[in-house]
Amino acid sequence: MRPFILGEEPVHLPTRKSKRRERWLVRRGEVDFGPYSNDQLMEEIALRHVDLGTMICEVTTQEWEPAGAHALFRDHYAKCESRWRVEEAEHAAEKHEQKLKTMRVIKGSTWALVLGAALVVMLLGGWLTWRFMHLQPSGILDAVALAAPSPLPPPPPPSTAVAPIAEPKPQEFPVLKEPETYDTAGVGGEGSAAALVTRMEFDENGGGGGGAGLSESQLKQITERARGQLVACAQAAAARSATFTGTRVTFIVRPGGLGGITVGSEVRGNQPFKACVKRALKSVSVPRFAGSERRVTVPLHVKR
Repeated sequence: MRPFILGEEPVHLPTRKSKRRERWLVRRGEVDFGPYSNDQLMEEIALRHVDLGTMICEVTTQEWEPAGAHALFRDHYAKCESRWRVEEAEHAAEKHEQKLKTMRVIKGSTWALVLGAALVVMLLGGWLTWRFMHLQPSGILDAVALAAPSPLPPPPPPSTAVAPIAEPKPQEFPVLKEPETYDTAGVGGEGSAAALVTRMEFDENGGGGGGAGLSESQLKQITERARGQLVACAQAAAARSATFTGTRVTFIVRPGGLGGITVGSEVRGNQPFKACVKRALKSVSVPRFAGSERRVTVPLHVKR
């Protein structure tokens, strides 16, 4: 087969195989696609997937040549090309028409805005004109200034005269004086100490016999001496029992000694501790005094 020259009308000699249904391969780059029938290949041309320069090959010949070498495909491409030009012209016309329509809408909107603004200005001008035509004098030019009010008279000077305060006179009222007696039979005590004092009598001097009572400093000294003795008993009890953590010891300061000894409920069954407390408090010296007895409570705490 001689080479195909572009622009030359190819000559196809009728052969037996041309009567058969042709199948085509299409080469795109380095890849071959197909096989395509004549109708399928013309559809590819209509879709612009194949042009006149695309290499095609009839399956039975294995000879590659441009699609434009075949009159069937060349005529179909010419028809498609004319249709494409018509479609492009129609598309350009539609685009131009759409552009003109958009411009008409913009111009119409602009004129509508201008006319609306002019109408608003005309209405505002008419309203202002009507207002000026119907103005009435407000009378502000006829206003008269009022006279300034006279100041208030000054307040009267404060009076320094103060009525003297009557000094209350002390009054004496008779008071019935009699000794007070308190029954102390219920005060806790043990043994013979419970019967030593069962009644306490106080007169206006603070004592039963008229002598000096127990001062606070003396009571503090007695309490500190008793506390020192009781701490030793608490330490001994803690050494004997791990459950002992402390208690309260209450006693009565009486003329000449300490009595009425009581301990907390948590150690009432601890006989060694109670005996130690009695011995310790019996050893504390108390001076003789006149007056009321004093009840003292000493808390004891053991740190583990």
